[in-house]
Amino acid sequence: MDAIRKVLRKFRGTRVRHPKPETSVEKAIALWRAQKYSEAFWERDKKIVRDANFRKAQLVRNDNLERRRLEREAEAERQSEIAEIRTKNLRKARRKLRWIRSQNG
Repeated sequence: MDAIRKVLRKFRGTRVRHPKPETSVEKAIALWRAQKYSEAFWERDKKIVRDANFRKAQLVRNDNLERRRLEREAEAERQSEIAEIRTKNLRKARRKLRWIRSQNG
C-alpha cells in the first residue's frame, strides 16, 4: 500500500508534507493548557473521592447507630427479664414469710 502511494505521488508531483516545528509560544500555551486541565481533573477527582468517603462514612455511621440501637434493645430486654425474675422471687419470699408468720402466730 505504501509503495502504491509513493508511485502515485511521483506521477501527480505531490510531496510529503512535514509538520511545522512548534514555536516557543505554542509550547508555552500547550504547557499552560495542560496545567489547567490537570488542575481541573485533580479538583474533579478530589470532589469524587470526598463524596465517596462521605458516603462510606454515612454508611458506617448508620451501621453503628443500628448496632447500638439493637444492643440497647437487647439490654433493655435483659433488664426486664431480670426485673421479672426479681419480682417473682419477691412474691415467693413474701408468701413464704406470710406462711411462716401464720405458723408462728
